[in-house]
Amino acid sequence: MAWTLFQALLSLLAVLALMVGVLFVMKKYMSGTSSTHASLVDVDVVGYKMLQPKKGIYVVKILSRAFVVGSSEDGLRTLGEIDGMELEDALQQRGAMEAALHGSGRRKTFVDYLGENIGLKKK
Repeated sequence: MAWTLFQALLSLLAVLALMVGVLFVMKKYMSGTSSTHASLVDVDVVGYKMLQPKKGIYVVKILSRAFVVGSSEDGLRTLGEIDGMELEDALQQRGAMEAALHGSGRRKTFVDYLGENIGLKKK
């Protein structure tokens, strides 16, 4: 009886170890994006506006070019392109407006509002 229980536990541990090993190999060698390829192209999502559930517009900056991309249940579609200099000017103006509105140049977080309303001191 004890020997059968020991064999069952040993078999269970062997199967679990095999599953962890397979998971490790899959994660290491079958990854869709590797860190070496991801750093070759600079891609930034500059902005997003949701129009309806599961539908929205993205502004995506790739290297020095900016694209307006629509997203829906059908997938992604390029709607147009924005000149890189126009985008940079708009982002600088937006940053200046936010700095003027918020004083410190950064948006208040939930923790900031909570601290103000319950009397926590800033660090």
